[in-house]
Amino acid sequence: MNKKYARSQIGGFVFVCIFGTLLHFLYEWSGKNKIVGIFSPVNESVFEHLKLLFFPFLAFAVFQFLFFSSREKGFFSSKLIGVLCGMIFITAFYYTYSGIIGKTIMWCDILSFFLGALVAFSVDWLVLKSEKTASRLCENLAILSLAAVSSMFFIFTFAPPLIPLFKDALEGTYGI
Repeated sequence: MNKKYARSQIGGFVFVCIFGTLLHFLYEWSGKNKIVGIFSPVNESVFEHLKLLFFPFLAFAVFQFLFFSSREKGFFSSKLIGVLCGMIFITAFYYTYSGIIGKTIMWCDILSFFLGALVAFSVDWLVLKSEKTASRLCENLAILSLAAVSSMFFIFTFAPPLIPLFKDALEGTYGI
């Protein structure tokens, strides 16, 4: 694996942490623009906050694809597995700590985002580094899966299921 790609993983982690943090405020800053709300959290639900990891990670993956994909086999598969593991980590961390202590703590929520980004990039790196050649079918399924997850964020921003994962912890509302 190329050293430039390895360094780009570190840069990607920093990019996701910074851009994800800015995304947290972007919906409010935009005057609650619905287009912006598709890509940034529209409320304080756990699901909406997964956008903080997913969309910056996806944007950085596109950057990496343009510069490194021809040399890296299994690129999209590793991206999919990495970002899903990061989102699962954030969700599990949140529900575990808040379930144990019975309340949420802002610094724990912020920590879960940064650790989730670390998990996403670490798993992405480990999967890609495993040197297993992904079949063309797996790569195509990974691309379709990333598009499906993006679509779920778009749809559930406007029409979320009425379950706790989608419920705004402050307002008790769902979606926009």
